Amino acid sequence: DQMEESDLKFLHRLCQDEGVSLKVTDSQLVIFAQEMFEEKEPIATLTLGVDEIIRYSFSAQSSDLYKSCTCKYRVPKKRKSLAYTWEDPSVEDG
Repeated sequence: DQMEESDLKFLHRLCQDEGVSLKVTDSQLVIFAQEMFEEKEPIATLTLGVDEIIRYSFSAQSSDLYKSCTCKYRVPKKRKSLAYTWEDPSVEDG
């Protein structure tokens, strides 16, 4: 059950319980078996200052407060995609 934790933290906990990994990339949630990827050879290695990389940055946040949430889904029988956005009026920004 999800209690007093963000959706992402809840999903991350479920993934850990099932022995899989979770990452957010290119605006998508990706769930995968970490061990499979650790066994593979790297496709490429990029080095800052040597390869065509000018700069990079990463950031992480342990807790989030969102103003809105958009759920998109597809109804296969109707061949139609639907979306619904819910906005929390009590949150100013997020």
